[in-house]
Amino acid sequence: MAVATILRDVDDPERIKEVSGRKRTYFVEEGQQSELVKPRQIPDTDLYLETNFSANTVVRTIERVINKYGYDGTELEIFTGDS
Repeated sequence: MAVATILRDVDDPERIKEVSGRKRTYFVEEGQQSELVKPRQIPDTDLYLETNFSANTVVRTIERVINKYGYDGTELEIFTGDS
């Protein structure tokens, strides 16, 4: 949800593909989902993200996306459990 929210507010959502790991791709365009272990489409985009991560990796990845787009990382709040 955090990534989808950020991408709705930016002019250049494609830049998110620059966020990746040393050996793994985290974000790809539609048609390239086979590069991901467990892809999921980001709502309202033609982009897919990898979902086969630990909770810690998810948080670090969201922090990297926040930084990539110039948002204030101190405003990130993580909620767990049933909402």
